[in-house]
Amino acid sequence: MKASSDSCPGTRSAFVKLSAGDSIELRAVSGEVVLELPFDLLARLELGKPSAHAPVPYTTLAEEANRLKVSERTLRTYLHKQNLPFHRLPGGDVRLVSTDVDQWMQGRRVGK
Repeated sequence: MKASSDSCPGTRSAFVKLSAGDSIELRAVSGEVVLELPFDLLARLELGKPSAHAPVPYTTLAEEANRLKVSERTLRTYLHKQNLPFHRLPGGDVRLVSTDVDQWMQGRRVGK
């Protein structure tokens, strides 16, 4: 279930899987939509994670390099020599998924 709209700038999305017997309340308060969830349901919220139906947010090498504050050349080295996961398009272009890159980075973490 989507708890807020992606089409409104400045909003955050939250996704929660509803089970039989879960109850929610949706109401308008001062021009805003309020979604009230019981505490146990609130604990199951996954903030910022896409739902199973949301498209995967692919990024380019330039976008990901900018996000990580490294050069595109460094990212290409990670792709080919350090097993950074990527997708190659039919024309040869490379696309990355930021969450895959983040997981890869966590696996390379050194120290505490």
